[in-house]
Amino acid sequence: MSAWQEWLQHPERMWLRNAFFYIHLWMGAGVGLYGLLMSLSGSMIIYRNGMERVFPSSSVSMEWLVNLHENLLFGHAGRFVNGIGSICVTLLCLTGAVIWWPGISNWR
Repeated sequence: MSAWQEWLQHPERMWLRNAFFYIHLWMGAGVGLYGLLMSLSGSMIIYRNGMERVFPSSSVSMEWLVNLHENLLFGHAGRFVNGIGSICVTLLCLTGAVIWWPGISNWR
């Protein structure tokens, strides 16, 4: 049986699936923290106008928050790291799909 046929029928036997599992596990922890930071800072930026009405002196801290969200406070290098973060999110989705694949014999 070829490797492709083995993958289609019994993916749980493949060493590659186990490798993807551990990549998915550890990448998920880092992406979870990254996603939390981006979600919190992004939601605060969305309500920027309302917060500036309530706290008129918050415009400086809002600019800091925008810089954190867009550049991780590191300028061009932070934007590059943000790009790596988005690649990690995409890889997390792909490895999750590989881990999820039940094999044709387990379809219902």
